[in-house]
Amino acid sequence: MTWTTNHNKAAVRVWSVCQPIIAILVGLISCSALSDMHHLTRGISSLLHSVNLILFTLLLVHVILRISPHLSHHLRSHHLSPP
Repeated sequence: MTWTTNHNKAAVRVWSVCQPIIAILVGLISCSALSDMHHLTRGISSLLHSVNLILFTLLLVHVILRISPHLSHHLRSHHLSPP
């Protein structure tokens, strides 16, 4: 019975020493995880912004190319007509 009691007291002492260290490590891991999540969120946001810019540019080029033949035809007809 004495061995078990001493063993329990030793375990309690070890736990009392380790508990603050474990709490600090868990806090650091949590802060690190939040920081990583923040960087990941910013990276995804930046990627989506880039994709939006590319899509907007492609749409703009598409619209310009569709309008371009009509515009060039319109300009040519004005230049070819007598004043």
